[in-house]
Amino acid sequence: MHTPVYANDLIQMPIGPAAWTINITPPPASIADTNSAGTKTSATQPPTDSAAKKTEPLAKIEVTQDNEKKRIVTQYTTGMSTETWSLIGTNIALTEDPNGVVFFVPGGNVAYGPDAFDWLKPEFLQEKKPVGFMGKKCFHYKGQVVMHHMLHGVDVTEMHTYETWIDSETKRPVALINDGQEMGIYTFQENPPEGPLSIPAKFAGPLAVKKKILRLK
Repeated sequence: MHTPVYANDLIQMPIGPAAWTINITPPPASIADTNSAGTKTSATQPPTDSAAKKTEPLAKIEVTQDNEKKRIVTQYTTGMSTETWSLIGTNIALTEDPNGVVFFVPGGNVAYGPDAFDWLKPEFLQEKKPVGFMGKKCFHYKGQVVMHHMLHGVDVTEMHTYETWIDSETKRPVALINDGQEMGIYTFQENPPEGPLSIPAKFAGPLAVKKKILRLK
């Protein structure tokens, strides 16, 4: 009997002090054409209001982490940016709205974060051997994933197409495409900042209270 292979066995995000940037661009035309179908919603369900929920288009995401904390700065094409702090190993994260008001969000709910690769399965591998992509030898995966969620009390079914290239040596992501609409290109720093990250006061206070409530060290 074969042991199942999960996404964590196919991709490895940095552990411990690290820093990386995700630049968001339109996918190359040749790739976008193959994913032009995008998101499909079940015809038997009402259309979703996902468009209304979308934020401004992303431009860049900068991630810095130490052994305990992670800082994520999300920049949008409008020039606006938001900051998110999370506690590694927990589901605790604090972000801000465009007005600078902070609020808690699920820790893994970050665009192009580790959860963005949960769809990965061995059967989605497109070629048996690594292929050249952006100057690296990569494993190329592409797959369609069915997702269910509740909208106004109705179970809505959506079909999403994902495509990614994973560095065959480091297992770190090189690029990820969501529904053929945008591509995130990952750049990992070889020498990340040393020492613990310093949390701004407006984030540190609420995080400390949350840790105390949950009896975390």
